[in-house]
Amino acid sequence: MGLETQLRPRARHVLVVAAPQDSQANELVNALRESGLNVILANNELLASQADEVGVCILVLHPEQWNETPAITTALQRNPPYMIPLLAEAMPLPEGPWTTEPISLKEPVSETAQELVTHITDYFQSLPEEMAEINETPSQPEVTAQQRETIPQAQPPTRKILPANVGCITTFCLFLAIALAVALPTFFLTRHGSDQTMYQSMKTSDSLLTHPYSASVPGSSCDLGGARWGVGQYFKAPTTAPGTPAAQTIFDSSTEMICKPDGLQITKKDHFNYYATIVFEDRDQNALPQHFKTQITATIISSSQQASVELGVRMQNSARNGSYNSGYGNNTFTVKENGQWEVRRISNTSSAVEAILASGSVQPAKTFTLSAEVNGPLMIFAINGNIVSTVIDTTYQNSHGISFGIADPAAKSPLSALFSHFTYTPLLDTHQSTDELIATATAQANKNHHTP
Repeated sequence: MGLETQLRPRARHVLVVAAPQDSQANELVNALRESGLNVILANNELLASQADEVGVCILVLHPEQWNETPAITTALQRNPPYMIPLLAEAMPLPEGPWTTEPISLKEPVSETAQELVTHITDYFQSLPEEMAEINETPSQPEVTAQQRETIPQAQPPTRKILPANVGCITTFCLFLAIALAVALPTFFLTRHGSDQTMYQSMKTSDSLLTHPYSASVPGSSCDLGGARWGVGQYFKAPTTAPGTPAAQTIFDSSTEMICKPDGLQITKKDHFNYYATIVFEDRDQNALPQHFKTQITATIISSSQQASVELGVRMQNSARNGSYNSGYGNNTFTVKENGQWEVRRISNTSSAVEAILASGSVQPAKTFTLSAEVNGPLMIFAINGNIVSTVIDTTYQNSHGISFGIADPAAKSPLSALFSHFTYTPLLDTHQSTDELIATATAQANKNHHTP
């Protein structure tokens, strides 16, 4: 039974971009974190593609190697707003949108870290107040498999009480935003310049979410259609050590992704009991519509008969509650290679299965097409086009992403699956209350039960 990993919150902090086996970069990241900075280590293209979304981007450059490092070349293409070149050795500075003069990576690395901390802190303090608040939002750092550690407790963001008249202004702004979302989506969804991979020019999450979207090869760096793709990067692990919490939050960088012509290949190299998760999500952390349908095709490549692929439709957002102790919640639809399927509710605080809402079996196979239709709390799940379950669960009111992934608690070596033909389609509002939805679902179930 696979458990859930949580999506990294989308805070704007410090991104250190380096080659995968750069030990100095690993040491630097640890030193920067010890100083109190929120740091993400980006040693692959997927993480480096976030370079334009962080406050500061540091590129660790080695002569005759930097231009052959996909993470570094990807970060340069993103045109980060504040980019620092960090030279591991003396070398000519590559052409790029550098914000500062080069800084030499000296030994001990802690000295270089202190120089960077002073520089970055001064920069953050120079930002306008609203930008500084963004950079104070808690962020989940990315680490390598050799550097997993317990995440420190994050402080909830300050909540401001608005005066009564601000509520009217907010209502008017909301009305105006909705009007713009209706009028502008066609323009934003149909503009495809020569630089589609530059996400900073495509901040139209509302228009994307209110129109059908598809990706034959899903995932960041594979899909260039403008969607925001996330990766599950940490999970709750039980602990029995005295004086420690019942569960600790663990970083997990064991998920690897490769763009293939026929799909996104996901490989889980460790923590096999926890799902390697990819998430289709909105950019501004607004919830998805209450009514939508979605589909993904999954082919299990290497695993045991206990391997399972999943489709999640109620991804919860940790950034909304300001704590790393929640945000794991989801309603997921899983099917094993042996044909056993389950509809689950995942705990929002422990990443464990909180309830099995339905279960059954289909013919064993390596490839399954999982689909779901969501109408508020009513969810309809199908395998290979055949409906297998209709459930109602009111635990999670909104969805902040659609997830898919693979896990195998019986695995002893890395496992892989190929995911392709992702679709998302918003549906018309049924305008039915929860009680009406329950009555409709019950009537349909009874009809199906009595049909010869």
